[in-house]
Amino acid sequence: MAGTTRNPWTLTPQPRPGAALRLICLPHAGGGAAAYRDWPGCFSSDVEVTLVQLPGRENRMFETPHSRMDTLVPELAEQLGPLTADRYALFGHSMGALVAFELSRRLAADRRPEVLIVSGHHAPHLERTGPHRHALSEAELVAALHELGGLSPEVLENPEYLKLVLPTVRADLAVVEEYSWPGGEPLDHDLVALGGAEDRMVPPADLRAWERHTTGRFSHRVFPGGHFFLQEHLADVVDEVRRALVPGERRVAR
Repeated sequence: MAGTTRNPWTLTPQPRPGAALRLICLPHAGGGAAAYRDWPGCFSSDVEVTLVQLPGRENRMFETPHSRMDTLVPELAEQLGPLTADRYALFGHSMGALVAFELSRRLAADRRPEVLIVSGHHAPHLERTGPHRHALSEAELVAALHELGGLSPEVLENPEYLKLVLPTVRADLAVVEEYSWPGGEPLDHDLVALGGAEDRMVPPADLRAWERHTTGRFSHRVFPGGHFFLQEHLADVVDEVRRALVPGERRVAR
């Protein structure tokens, strides 16, 4: 596929020039491309997996992260421009799901994905409940992250490393928690919503509500597990994503 030149915003661990479709993956709050490190090897040669690397994490640790959706998405759309010239799909988990949705809305009609796969996030028009975690004290934020499972225990128990990662976590949480759906027409491509049965942040009904945001085919699936169900059930999640990438195999649930 075209457009796999070096760019700090993207990583393509296994380039596949002959691939028919590119899968672009966006991370959860505080996460980076490493969250999808096992994904490239899970797909056939027809699919090239590209991982989005946002500022403020991993090899971009010392860059300033975005803290607003309205600044992140325009820059991300510009950086991904060459990668959206060919057939592609978007996958995002948690924060990445919301960013992928807004990215789909921003891209011109001839550059939109064939399918948007959102995971671990409620439909954008639903009113958010719960505390604004990006404004919590350091101790409260660390406790919340322990409960949620978004960062490894090794990171959460390392004070020096925490000082490096917490500003990015706060910025990412602000992207989500300060977001307000602006309204507008639904997307015109297929949409698949995935979630965890025990995810207290995103109950199954909130997944079904994504149907409102597309005039294309819509389906949803609930897996066992909590907010990070995709880590616990990687093989099953990847199987579902594979089906979503093939128009004739997408589940239809309207």
